[in-house]
Amino acid sequence: MVATFDLYEWNMRAASSILELSSMVEVLVRNALDRELGAWARRRHPGSSWLDVIPLDHQGTADLRKARDRATRRDKRAELRGRVIAELPLGFWRYLVETRYLTALWVPALHAAFPGGAPDLRTRRQDVAFRMQ
Repeated sequence: MVATFDLYEWNMRAASSILELSSMVEVLVRNALDRELGAWARRRHPGSSWLDVIPLDHQGTADLRKARDRATRRDKRAELRGRVIAELPLGFWRYLVETRYLTALWVPALHAAFPGGAPDLRTRRQDVAFRMQ
């Protein structure tokens, strides 16, 4: 019986450590991607937020709309970019590095969020996408 509880406690500590690490990675990735999307929007759409001009597919658009609703409490408070960014799920960020956004976002902007990657941008994208999965 004691061994069972010891294993259960070990499992809880291990799961907690993994959650802590993945949460830190998520914040680092989303902040890096947000930075590069901001720079991309300033170059392509001066005066606009990337939140308003990013070319997203149906799922990305839905994720962004939900994040904006949560961040504003359904228009009960002002929209702040930081709140919207924090409300976007990891899946949103993960899909931004997939092949579907290679020419629209990865090549012109998002590759710069991972400067230590492979020099070939297609290989770098594949490496980042694999690690984010």
